[in-house]
Amino acid sequence: MHKLANLLRYNSFLRTAIFAAKLRVMLKRYLISLSFKWTVELVGTHKKLYLNTLLFVLIGAIALFSSFSHKPIVAIFGGIFPIILNICLYHFFVVTISKAVLLQKIPPISTRNLWLFMLLDSIFIAIFCILVLIDVLSSPIFTAIACPIIPILQLYMLRFMAIYYAS
Repeated sequence: MHKLANLLRYNSFLRTAIFAAKLRVMLKRYLISLSFKWTVELVGTHKKLYLNTLLFVLIGAIALFSSFSHKPIVAIFGGIFPIILNICLYHFFVVTISKAVLLQKIPPISTRNLWLFMLLDSIFIAIFCILVLIDVLSSPIFTAIACPIIPILQLYMLRFMAIYYAS
């Protein structure tokens, strides 16, 4: 019975070591990924964050108060860019969870469901942007939500996650 307990303990230790090695490889891969570079360029310092926030506020004001068609601005800054920020956000979230697991702050969890949520979140952002573009949601409030508010919220979420990850 004592040998069986030692064997089970060793097997558990081996599984934990393999899991930790896989997480270390994933973290190294993330540090050279494109989404990490985008995250650093967008919110790496507080000056970059404020500059990007100001940029989105100005672009949102142009989209709301311009006399010309705002559809290309909303398509780029309210649709494409939030989806890119969403991908960066979920990649960073997976890495942050993996770091917490590696430091044994939380038990090992599967991140497969997070990719499903990222896909659903991106689809919801795209559908919302399309509804604003085809004037189903024609109120300026929806344009303000699509263009400056959603990307600014995502930028600040990325910044707070970066501060947590660095600590």
